[in-house]
Amino acid sequence: ANNSTLRLLYEALKMMFQKVIVFLCYLIPTLMSRHIDISDQSRPAPPLTGPLTPNTDLYNLESLHVDAVNGPRSFAFVNGDVYTVTTDRKVVNVATCISQVIADLTPQICFSERTCGALVSIRIGNDDQLLVLDGFHGLYKVNRFNGAVTQLYSTATPANGQVPVFLTDFAQTSSGTIYLSDSSDKFNALNEVYEISESNTKGRILELNPTTGEISELLNGDVVFPSGLEVSNDGKTLLVAEASRARIVRVNIGAGAEPTVTVFSENLPGIPAHIRLSPQNTLWVAFTLVRRSKDSDDLFIGNKRLSERSSPAENFETIKSFYPSYGLAILLNSLGEIIQSLHDPIGLKYPSVNEVGEYNGLLYVSSEITNFVGRAVLPKIGRIVTPDRWIQVQRSLCQISEQRYQQYEDNKTSLTPETTNVPAVPVDEAEATESSPISVPANDTEVVATAPSGVEGEPATVVYPSGGEGEPATAVQPSGGEGEPATSAPA
Repeated sequence: ANNSTLRLLYEALKMMFQKVIVFLCYLIPTLMSRHIDISDQSRPAPPLTGPLTPNTDLYNLESLHVDAVNGPRSFAFVNGDVYTVTTDRKVVNVATCISQVIADLTPQICFSERTCGALVSIRIGNDDQLLVLDGFHGLYKVNRFNGAVTQLYSTATPANGQVPVFLTDFAQTSSGTIYLSDSSDKFNALNEVYEISESNTKGRILELNPTTGEISELLNGDVVFPSGLEVSNDGKTLLVAEASRARIVRVNIGAGAEPTVTVFSENLPGIPAHIRLSPQNTLWVAFTLVRRSKDSDDLFIGNKRLSERSSPAENFETIKSFYPSYGLAILLNSLGEIIQSLHDPIGLKYPSVNEVGEYNGLLYVSSEITNFVGRAVLPKIGRIVTPDRWIQVQRSLCQISEQRYQQYEDNKTSLTPETTNVPAVPVDEAEATESSPISVPANDTEVVATAPSGVEGEPATVVYPSGGEGEPATAVQPSGGEGEPATSAPA
């Protein structure tokens, strides 16, 4: 009995000693590492007032394809189609009545997230085909018609002698150059919270020539956990979201120019994820986590206490508990000022947001922890609204068959303002023939407001981001004042 007791005591002490060693192995290098100056980054989170005043606009989004998409992360828009990438590594068209899987990028050898891969971003390439980024494996081209997959870049290929660790986003210029964000030289997607808390300057921006496959470094050490990228309309500026610094910076990428870094928008209310320009040249910013207000434990670069108490034994869920459960996305003008915001104050539907994209007068929202795609009808004020918006909504809600939709796409160039004033064809497919022309109602907003939504096949009412049913929303105006045109592109 004494021997058993001694052995148990020995095993307990041995386990404790091992844990201490593991902790020191993490703590000592962290303390010895060169941290950046955080004197200007430890400001308290901005108050939720003015354009950040809490609302339920995010919570009230229409839910598309419930249970049909598993963790959407990003969007790509082209010719009326809306593509997303999911946590189960599928490329899916969610513009159709029933979501359509275009491609499955799960490799044959798949036994962990690293080996299986993680699709984190999708965009339309300059040739109108899909570009898909896998954070662990690299960049792919996916043919949106037949699902054929071609790898354009493998993370096994080093840039300046160093292979990427965790790719978070990418953006392509009109000339074809692709920029990729490598968030860390140490941590991958499985440990991203440690990178955010450590706040080092080891993030990189890579520059890829998709034709030759040549890859190089644009920046190394000038950005902290780059989490989102966007190229300005003139192609001279790369906007970079820095998760650890809760800000967005500009990088000069003009021909022959030095890639200088300047601040575009700082002290953001959360940890930014992807950033996307709108057709009005404003910038949508999604937040994976929302910072606490002053007098609370704000878990971002300015908080040394997190680094002091973090250890490999603390998993993501434990550290995440320091943040409030709060969904948030914001809209910035060309000066980097917050002009609108969408909230889910208790994180009931959106505890976090990966990306917000605007297309044809509709707003699409993704979150990797949901099983649906969020959508809202945007107000016409300050936007060019075409019949495509009405058609897009009717198509996704099974009110227009794919055959009739294709007919519309083939003939929509012949639509005139007069044709939009005639009554809409019956939405009941039993009452309409496949050869019936599709007429768009003059006020497409009112029709959309009473269209079915929610769970597929279950009639419901589209809830606007604000205002009443059929009333154009004001919460997601492209600029500060209702009716005021949006400002020019961030550059």
